[in-house]
Amino acid sequence: MPDAASILLEDTSFTGGYRNRGASIYGGRTATWVYGQNSGYSRMVASFALGQSVTGQARLTIEGMDSEDTAKTPMRVAINDVTIFEGRNPLPNDDLPLQSGRWSSMDIAFSAELLHPGSNSVTITNLGAGGVGLPPFVAVDYAVIHLP
Repeated sequence: MPDAASILLEDTSFTGGYRNRGASIYGGRTATWVYGQNSGYSRMVASFALGQSVTGQARLTIEGMDSEDTAKTPMRVAINDVTIFEGRNPLPNDDLPLQSGRWSSMDIAFSAELLHPGSNSVTITNLGAGGVGLPPFVAVDYAVIHLP
């Protein structure tokens, strides 16, 4: 969760991902999903502002989960369009029979020099093929940027 030098990005901060109309609770939380490349919801972006430059090592924490199938979703995470993670989603798979979810977090270290005063962005992209409501997907409850 956030600390004194952090920026919280709720799931509702992300645009371009899928949210059901009622923003219903799933596994006790709301989420925004990125589905496969054929879905129209394969990429989502959250913007945030910084008042000054930062240096050192920063960290992005993403709280979420992966699809319920055994294959891990290929994904990319970028800060200001610079890739800081690309690979198989390390978050736990959704549970079956799809009632409660298995939420957990992943941490990605990155150079704080990727951030700059003014507008910044975090982008999460699902690199797999698929449609809405089907694996592969990445569900995000929130993200936190931890500043040095």
